[in-house]
Amino acid sequence: MSSNQEDRDSADEEENAEDGHEGRDLDTQQPEGERRRVRTEYRELLAFTEANRSELDAEQLLETIQKADSLFRDVYTTHEATLDSKVLVAAADLGVQKAQRMRLDGGSFNIDDWMGKLVVRMNGQAAEESNEDDADDGGPALDWHALGKVATRCLARVPTIDFMLGPLAIEPKLRNANRKVAKLVKNKEDLQKPQQLKESDFEKQENETTGLVMQIAARLHEVGCMSFFEFVINPDSFGQTVENLFYVSFLIRDGKVQVHEDDDGELILEPAHPPRAEDYEDNEIKRFQAVVDIDQPTWRALISAYGITESCIPTRPPTSFAAASGRWYG
Repeated sequence: MSSNQEDRDSADEEENAEDGHEGRDLDTQQPEGERRRVRTEYRELLAFTEANRSELDAEQLLETIQKADSLFRDVYTTHEATLDSKVLVAAADLGVQKAQRMRLDGGSFNIDDWMGKLVVRMNGQAAEESNEDDADDGGPALDWHALGKVATRCLARVPTIDFMLGPLAIEPKLRNANRKVAKLVKNKEDLQKPQQLKESDFEKQENETTGLVMQIAARLHEVGCMSFFEFVINPDSFGQTVENLFYVSFLIRDGKVQVHEDDDGELILEPAHPPRAEDYEDNEIKRFQAVVDIDQPTWRALISAYGITESCIPTRPPTSFAAASGRWYG
């Protein structure tokens, strides 16, 4: 047990040494005046860093980090540690910004100038002046041994043959310029403003739906019990047949008309007394509504099956929706 305790104590001492707290007892209460001094210096250092972000160079940034590291030796509580982290974050952010603004000037290296000096170094210029006939053989003779002697000064081992990492000359790629398309300018004289319709421009009409529903209910009371399809189908108009189904559905929903089957399975339509509101509240009667799907082939088949020659519901005149000015809208 004693050996394990000694190992843990030595591990704690090494950890404190790495954190810069070697030789200090972190449980010791630091005087308030000392903590205030550390906080003040941290705040001054943070304010200086933030105020001179654009002026600090790499050396000054390093000095800031070193000063923060020196102050951290006197940090015992989380309050001062938070200020230390703020300083390090500001310094790191500033370092990232400087690294992003750092650019390598590719134009500072002149390849042609470098090649000329290389030729002179390899005695190519002297050989060209002494022997003009070498131009026919592919240019002046170059002393590669002279270049090798210069290169060996920078090498710690025997160089090997390898490929170049890139070409000596690069042809810049031309970017396709974005073509500007001329904007289409419309002639203002040819533009027409939509006509603004007012409420006064429309003829005031009564609610036709309610009126037609009441007329169909009165017609059913006149004829009494009748086949559903013989009552709603208009042999002269498929559109009004669909409208009749629509209007009758309101009567069925409100309980003014009921639909049932006779002994032959025929749908029968007959007037009925609408239920009271109390019947709905007591759940004695539940509303039920169905959708009837009808198309023109079915409409013609029903006319032929029932032998309908005249509509039970009088054919209504076609309606139009027009403004008072006489123009059509729709």
